[in-house]
Amino acid sequence: MPVRRSSRPARRVRFGSATALAAAMAFLPHLGTLTTPTSAVTWAGPVTIGGTRLVPAATMRLTGVTIPRQCRHAARTLGFPVPCPGLLPEGAAATRVRGGPCNGIVLGIVRGCRSRMLVASVEWPTTRPVGPVGVVGSPRLRTPAQIVDDPAPARSRLSVIGHTTVRGQRATIVRVGASNGSMFGGHTALIWDRAGHTYALGYHGVDGNALALDKATAKRLVWVKP
Repeated sequence: MPVRRSSRPARRVRFGSATALAAAMAFLPHLGTLTTPTSAVTWAGPVTIGGTRLVPAATMRLTGVTIPRQCRHAARTLGFPVPCPGLLPEGAAATRVRGGPCNGIVLGIVRGCRSRMLVASVEWPTTRPVGPVGVVGSPRLRTPAQIVDDPAPARSRLSVIGHTTVRGQRATIVRVGASNGSMFGGHTALIWDRAGHTYALGYHGVDGNALALDKATAKRLVWVKP
């Protein structure tokens, strides 16, 4: 079934002087090593959740470079492991920052433009009320409230709604209130710690479909070492 483009304006990431958070997120493509041998990695087959079709990400290109190569570059640049998506929405494209000190930066899978954080934001053509998916990673352990806003003090309101596991690690499920600063504003996110780092992954939306998309994407993450 062909993917229809939304009739509503594309969601833009905006930044003001108090919202350097999202602006601190951008990463460019290069290489590292997979935690699992490449030949053993399963990038998964398509799955549809709430009308959003997730497809294998291994051959997708963001800013002209495949997602695995972007993940490897991000891991090498940051110096810590990066969770690389094995599934992403069909037609995925990197979000472009609008305004603020990082204006014009494309958030594929990269190092933050003003931080040593991993930050990714991907959107896709859709007619449904589900927006971008974001992934972040911190060079040190953070609380759920800190990781959804880090590095800017956006002070988002979040509610813990449960727990799950991500690649064997206990994860907290949160719903984040609308925010002018956090890239996770209005998202349902999974937050977990791994080897001294905190990570978060979340689709825009606060319903069951957003959580199901979170879990499906998290299930197919591939860890990439520096």
